[in-house]
Amino acid sequence: MNNWEKSFEIINRLRSVTCSLPNDVFLFLKKECNKVKNKKTRNKTLKLVGHINEEYSINNIPKNLNDFILGKVLREDVIIKRTRELSVISKDVPFYIDKLWVNFQKKHEFNPPHNHAGIYSFVIFVKIPYNLEKEEKYFTKSFNVRPMTSKFAFQYVDINGDISTYTLDVDKSFEGKIILFSSKQVHTVFPFYTSDGYRITVSGNIKLKVD
Repeated sequence: MNNWEKSFEIINRLRSVTCSLPNDVFLFLKKECNKVKNKKTRNKTLKLVGHINEEYSINNIPKNLNDFILGKVLREDVIIKRTRELSVISKDVPFYIDKLWVNFQKKHEFNPPHNHAGIYSFVIFVKIPYNLEKEEKYFTKSFNVRPMTSKFAFQYVDINGDISTYTLDVDKSFEGKIILFSSKQVHTVFPFYTSDGYRITVSGNIKLKVD
């Protein structure tokens, strides 16, 4: 069992959805990331919280990705159940992807604790450049818990009112995978240290189209 498969239990506790992108969608998305990177068209109006120098807007949302997320991922039972709990909605209205962007994260860069706008948000892992075992050995000191280098973490308030953390051991097994979660769910991306390559992720927010 790889780290991606081990993450299912954590994600399910958060009432979120995980799955793999179809290979054709994933390959197309990687090409789109390369196009955006080569254009150097950074959109400064995004005002993202990430301490990441290269964050670019994807202005044209790929149709196959749009159809997959809205037509497949949002049809999962856990999402349908949660949507019914939005009692402020009195009629059926469609979901749409409001924004889509790509992060080219270098070593030492990070995303501090934050949440997003909208109803749901998602992250797609396009490329993981590091070896997780090497990351966890980067700091030679002893830890009471596993080191947090390179991890993706969700923060939440537990039944005792304490702030707790679910940590995902992100490694190469996450490539081509998507995690969809509540936009209000606080999450953090910790820095990595052992690779000069880019950690590439695509993220987006999903909203309801109301008049």
